[in-house]
Amino acid sequence: MPKSRIELRKADQPTLYRMPREAAAGLVAARIADVSPTFVGDGYRVSNVRKVGVIRIAGHGVWTRPKTPVRRLFSMLGYARAGSAIWEDEDFCFAADEDFVPALAHAFERQASRALAGGALRG
Repeated sequence: MPKSRIELRKADQPTLYRMPREAAAGLVAARIADVSPTFVGDGYRVSNVRKVGVIRIAGHGVWTRPKTPVRRLFSMLGYARAGSAIWEDEDFCFAADEDFVPALAHAFERQASRALAGGALRG
């Protein structure tokens, strides 16, 4: 179980967050974001968040959320990969602001169900 959950959001402007020092150092070491101390307790200025998802750093769960709604993110990913929309509206039966990880699991389950609808391939 993580020691704490730290939630970051991709943003155009630097944002202040409270987090343990080892988590801040881990974000920099993993090249996830630029982090600078604010000299006010455990406050850090975080900017240039480059990743979206979940990672454990020094025992802390770090969740980085996209700046666009998850539904839009999947739409962009599908279009970039296939040149057309591979994700359909019914793939997104969740709220626009739902966490990225549950949304990814839900979308995967929908795609896997479609792929296995005719039965598993043998041979």
